Amino acid sequence: VHPTVRSVRVPGGSARAQGSLDSNFIFDLPARGGLQYSETIVTLTEINSNIRQFLGNMPNVIFYNRDMLVNEDYSDINVTHLDSIITVFNADVPMKFRSDAFANFRDTTFSEFSQNQKDEIINSRGALIETSIVNSIPLDLKIRISLQDNQSNTLLVLTHNLANQPGDSFAFLDAAQVDAQGVVLPGGETVLSIPIELNFDQIQNIRDFSRIVIEFNYKSKQGAGIVRVRGDDFLRIRAFGELILRVNT
Repeated sequence: VHPTVRSVRVPGGSARAQGSLDSNFIFDLPARGGLQYSETIVTLTEINSNIRQFLGNMPNVIFYNRDMLVNEDYSDINVTHLDSIITVFNADVPMKFRSDAFANFRDTTFSEFSQNQKDEIINSRGALIETSIVNSIPLDLKIRISLQDNQSNTLLVLTHNLANQPGDSFAFLDAAQVDAQGVVLPGGETVLSIPIELNFDQIQNIRDFSRIVIEFNYKSKQGAGIVRVRGDDFLRIRAFGELILRVNT
Protein backbone atom coordinates (compact mmCIF):
# COMPACT_ATOMS: atom_id res chain seq x y z
CA VAL A 1 0.00 0.00 0.00
CA HIS A 2 1.40 3.41 -0.97
CA PRO A 3 -0.89 6.12 0.42
CA THR A 4 -0.37 9.84 0.06
CA VAL A 5 -1.43 12.01 2.98
CA ARG A 6 -2.36 15.51 1.85
CA SER A 7 -3.13 18.76 3.60
CA VAL A 8 -2.31 17.89 7.17
CA ARG A 9 -3.60 21.07 8.80
CA VAL A 10 -2.52 22.21 12.25
CA PRO A 11 -4.50 25.43 12.78
CA GLY A 12 -4.28 27.39 15.99
CA GLY A 13 -6.08 30.58 16.93
CA SER A 14 -6.33 32.84 19.95
CA ALA A 15 -9.06 35.14 21.18
CA ARG A 16 -6.80 38.08 20.44
CA ALA A 17 -6.06 36.91 16.90
CA GLN A 18 -9.77 36.11 16.27
CA GLY A 19 -8.91 33.64 13.54
CA SER A 20 -6.84 30.61 12.71
CA LEU A 21 -3.27 29.90 11.63
CA ASP A 22 -2.92 26.99 9.22
CA SER A 23 0.07 24.97 8.03
CA ASN A 24 -0.44 22.54 5.14
CA PHE A 25 1.83 19.58 4.32
CA ILE A 26 1.97 17.04 1.49
CA PHE A 27 4.11 13.95 2.00
CA ASP A 28 4.28 10.29 1.02
CA LEU A 29 3.96 7.32 3.34
CA PRO A 30 5.89 4.41 1.79
CA ALA A 31 4.51 0.91 1.51
CA ARG A 32 5.01 -1.38 4.50
CA GLY A 33 6.64 -4.12 2.44
CA GLY A 34 8.02 -6.87 4.66
CA LEU A 35 8.20 -4.61 7.72
CA GLN A 36 5.72 -4.50 10.57
CA TYR A 37 4.82 -0.95 9.57
CA SER A 38 6.17 2.07 7.68
CA GLU A 39 6.46 5.53 9.18
CA THR A 40 6.90 9.17 8.15
CA ILE A 41 7.72 11.87 10.71
CA VAL A 42 7.08 15.52 9.83
CA THR A 43 8.90 18.16 11.89
CA LEU A 44 7.55 21.73 11.90
CA THR A 45 10.20 24.39 11.24
CA GLU A 46 10.12 28.08 10.36
CA ILE A 47 10.78 27.06 6.71
CA ASN A 48 7.97 24.54 6.16
CA SER A 49 5.35 26.12 8.42
CA ASN A 50 4.16 29.32 10.06
CA ILE A 51 5.52 28.24 13.43
CA ARG A 52 6.71 31.79 14.28
CA GLN A 53 3.21 33.25 13.88
CA PHE A 54 1.83 30.28 15.78
CA LEU A 55 4.09 31.05 18.75
CA GLY A 56 3.05 34.72 18.65
CA ASN A 57 -0.64 33.78 18.97
CA MET A 58 -0.81 30.90 21.42
CA PRO A 59 -3.95 28.88 20.61
CA ASN A 60 -6.93 28.10 22.76
CA VAL A 61 -7.69 25.01 20.64
CA ILE A 62 -5.59 22.95 18.19
CA PHE A 63 -7.39 21.03 15.41
CA TYR A 64 -5.73 18.28 13.41
CA ASN A 65 -7.34 17.43 10.02
CA ARG A 66 -6.27 14.75 7.53
CA ASP A 67 -7.21 14.11 3.88
CA MET A 68 -5.86 10.88 2.41
CA LEU A 69 -5.54 9.32 -1.04
CA VAL A 70 -4.57 5.64 -1.16
CA ASN A 71 -3.08 3.76 -4.13
CA GLU A 72 -3.40 6.60 -6.64
CA ASP A 73 -2.04 4.51 -9.55
CA TYR A 74 -4.98 2.06 -9.25
CA SER A 75 -2.69 -0.99 -9.22
CA ASP A 76 -3.82 -4.27 -7.67
CA ILE A 77 -3.05 -4.62 -3.98
CA ASN A 78 -3.97 -6.98 -1.17
CA VAL A 79 -5.59 -5.47 1.91
CA THR A 80 -6.47 -7.40 5.06
CA HIS A 81 -8.38 -6.48 8.18
CA LEU A 82 -5.03 -6.09 9.97
CA ASP A 83 -3.88 -3.23 7.70
CA SER A 84 -4.44 0.33 8.91
CA ILE A 85 -3.16 3.90 8.57
CA ILE A 86 -2.71 5.65 11.91
CA THR A 87 -1.76 9.31 12.42
CA VAL A 88 -0.38 10.49 15.76
CA PHE A 89 -0.08 14.20 16.63
CA ASN A 90 2.15 14.91 19.64
CA ALA A 91 2.18 18.22 21.53
CA ASP A 92 4.68 18.43 24.38
CA VAL A 93 3.48 20.83 27.09
CA PRO A 94 5.15 22.79 28.63
CA MET A 95 6.60 23.57 25.24
CA LYS A 96 10.22 22.75 24.47
CA PHE A 97 11.69 25.74 22.69
CA ARG A 98 14.79 26.88 20.87
CA SER A 99 15.29 29.77 18.45
CA ASP A 100 18.59 30.90 16.94
CA ALA A 101 17.05 34.13 15.59
CA PHE A 102 15.23 36.86 17.50
CA ALA A 103 11.42 36.59 17.41
CA ASN A 104 9.99 40.12 17.36
CA PHE A 105 6.98 41.33 19.36
CA ARG A 106 5.44 44.78 19.88
CA ASP A 107 2.96 46.03 22.45
CA THR A 108 1.36 49.45 22.94
CA THR A 109 -0.16 50.82 26.13
CA PHE A 110 -2.21 54.02 26.00
CA SER A 111 -1.45 56.32 28.91
CA GLU A 112 -0.96 60.00 29.64
CA PHE A 113 -0.35 62.52 32.40
CA SER A 114 -3.37 63.96 34.18
CA GLN A 115 -4.03 67.68 33.84
CA ASN A 116 -2.75 68.27 37.39
CA GLN A 117 0.46 66.43 36.52
CA LYS A 118 0.86 68.49 33.35
CA ASP A 119 0.49 71.67 35.40
CA GLU A 120 3.18 70.47 37.81
CA ILE A 121 5.50 69.64 34.90
CA ILE A 122 5.30 73.24 33.66
CA ASN A 123 6.69 74.39 37.03
CA SER A 124 9.39 71.73 37.21
CA ARG A 125 13.15 71.95 36.62
CA GLY A 126 13.40 68.36 35.42
CA ALA A 127 12.67 64.79 36.46
CA LEU A 128 14.23 61.50 37.51
CA ILE A 129 12.77 58.35 35.90
CA GLU A 130 13.79 54.79 36.73
CA THR A 131 12.67 51.80 34.67
CA SER A 132 12.97 48.28 36.09
CA ILE A 133 12.84 45.26 33.73
CA VAL A 134 12.58 41.69 35.03
CA ASN A 135 13.08 38.80 32.59
CA SER A 136 11.76 35.51 33.99
CA ILE A 137 11.67 33.77 30.60
CA PRO A 138 14.49 31.32 29.71
CA LEU A 139 15.40 33.26 26.56
CA ASP A 140 17.74 36.20 25.90
CA LEU A 141 15.84 39.48 25.66
CA LYS A 142 16.36 42.69 23.68
CA ILE A 143 13.86 45.40 24.62
CA ARG A 144 13.17 48.99 23.58
CA ILE A 145 10.71 51.19 25.51
CA SER A 146 9.63 54.54 24.08
CA LEU A 147 7.10 57.28 24.81
CA GLN A 148 5.14 58.56 21.81
CA ASP A 149 2.57 61.25 21.11
CA ASN A 150 -0.80 60.61 19.44
CA GLN A 151 0.86 60.95 16.01
CA SER A 152 3.29 58.10 16.80
CA ASN A 153 6.23 60.49 17.06
CA THR A 154 8.88 59.21 19.49
CA LEU A 155 9.40 61.68 22.35
CA LEU A 156 11.72 59.69 24.60
CA VAL A 157 13.43 56.27 24.55
CA LEU A 158 13.76 54.94 28.10
CA THR A 159 16.32 52.27 27.09
CA HIS A 160 18.71 54.63 25.26
CA ASN A 161 22.40 55.25 26.05
CA LEU A 162 23.02 52.43 28.51
CA ALA A 163 26.52 51.39 29.52
CA ASN A 164 27.63 48.01 28.13
CA GLN A 165 24.45 47.74 26.07
CA PRO A 166 23.81 47.64 22.28
CA GLY A 167 23.88 51.04 20.58
CA ASP A 168 20.50 50.56 18.87
CA SER A 169 18.38 51.86 21.79
CA PHE A 170 17.58 48.27 22.81
CA ALA A 171 18.52 47.07 26.28
CA PHE A 172 19.76 43.48 26.64
CA LEU A 173 18.94 41.03 29.43
CA ASP A 174 20.29 37.50 29.78
CA ALA A 175 17.90 34.56 29.79
CA ALA A 176 16.56 33.48 33.16
CA GLN A 177 18.48 30.62 34.78
CA VAL A 178 16.99 27.15 34.32
CA ASP A 179 17.32 23.69 35.88
CA ALA A 180 18.32 20.47 34.12
CA GLN A 181 14.82 20.18 32.58
CA GLY A 182 14.97 23.69 31.11
CA VAL A 183 12.50 25.17 33.63
CA VAL A 184 13.18 28.59 35.17
CA LEU A 185 14.61 28.30 38.69
CA PRO A 186 12.98 30.15 41.63
CA GLY A 187 14.76 33.51 41.77
CA GLY A 188 16.47 32.77 38.45
CA GLU A 189 15.17 35.89 36.71
CA THR A 190 17.51 38.62 35.43
CA VAL A 191 16.92 42.27 36.38
CA LEU A 192 17.97 45.55 34.75
CA SER A 193 17.36 49.01 36.26
CA ILE A 194 17.63 52.04 33.98
CA PRO A 195 17.83 55.51 35.63
CA ILE A 196 17.30 58.59 33.46
CA GLU A 197 17.65 62.23 34.47
CA LEU A 198 15.68 64.72 32.35
CA ASN A 199 16.32 68.45 32.18
CA PHE A 200 13.61 71.11 31.83
CA ASP A 201 13.37 70.91 28.03
CA GLN A 202 13.25 67.12 28.03
CA ILE A 203 10.49 66.86 30.62
CA GLN A 204 8.44 69.46 28.75
CA ASN A 205 8.89 67.41 25.58
CA ILE A 206 7.13 64.37 27.06
CA ARG A 207 4.36 66.38 28.76
CA ASP A 208 1.83 65.36 26.09
CA PHE A 209 2.85 61.74 25.56
CA SER A 210 -0.14 59.43 24.96
CA ARG A 211 1.29 55.94 24.53
CA ILE A 212 4.08 53.65 25.67
CA VAL A 213 5.49 51.38 22.96
CA ILE A 214 7.40 48.25 23.98
CA GLU A 215 9.38 46.32 21.38
CA PHE A 216 10.86 43.08 22.67
CA ASN A 217 12.81 40.36 20.90
CA TYR A 218 13.52 36.88 22.27
CA LYS A 219 15.93 34.14 21.20
CA SER A 220 17.71 31.19 22.80
CA LYS A 221 20.82 31.86 24.82
CA GLN A 222 23.94 31.11 22.78
CA GLY A 223 25.27 27.65 23.56
CA ALA A 224 22.25 26.75 25.68
CA GLY A 225 20.08 23.71 25.08
CA ILE A 226 16.35 23.45 24.59
CA VAL A 227 14.31 25.11 27.34
CA ARG A 228 10.68 24.93 28.41
CA VAL A 229 8.47 28.03 28.16
CA ARG A 230 5.68 27.87 30.75
CA GLY A 231 2.56 29.88 31.42
CA ASP A 232 3.95 31.38 34.64
CA ASP A 233 7.16 32.68 32.99
CA PHE A 234 6.92 36.45 32.69
CA LEU A 235 8.41 39.76 31.59
CA ARG A 236 7.73 42.60 34.05
CA ILE A 237 8.32 46.29 33.40
CA ARG A 238 7.90 49.03 35.99
CA ALA A 239 8.64 52.72 35.63
CA PHE A 240 8.45 55.39 38.32
CA GLY A 241 9.81 58.87 38.72
CA GLU A 242 9.87 62.15 40.59
CA LEU A 243 9.70 65.75 39.48
CA ILE A 244 12.31 68.32 40.47
CA LEU A 245 10.25 71.43 41.20
CA ARG A 246 11.16 75.08 41.23
CA VAL A 247 10.33 76.80 44.51
CA ASN A 248 9.78 80.59 44.53
CA THR A 249 10.71 82.25 47.81
